[in-house]
Amino acid sequence: MAEKKVKVISQLLGYVKGALAGIIISLKGEEIEVSTRKTISDPAFVRGELAIILKIANSLAEDLKMGPVRELIISFDAYSIISLMVRDNYALILFLDDSASLGLARKKMGAVIPELEKELYPE
Repeated sequence: MAEKKVKVISQLLGYVKGALAGIIISLKGEEIEVSTRKTISDPAFVRGELAIILKIANSLAEDLKMGPVRELIISFDAYSIISLMVRDNYALILFLDDSASLGLARKKMGAVIPELEKELYPE
């Protein structure tokens, strides 16, 4: 697949207080875009692991006949990771510190999904 260039991550980092980094990945674990605001471990390092987690969540949802997973939130003591699916092949992922509002982050992420779909799925 040819690498796609999109610029929604830098926008999100500007909109969401406490956003540390973001990444767009394919569910194959391929990195599409990465951007960081603060020094943290390279978010691209976890792209394969996040793709696996999303695939497992989708498998569970299928087994339970709940429909596809659209959002996944993983919370740690000082950080959170929010992942929103972009159709069935991509995920928009935001890394947040404990000062971030999860609700605001989800809202802002949802607002850029249509733009991201246009860039990832040109017709």
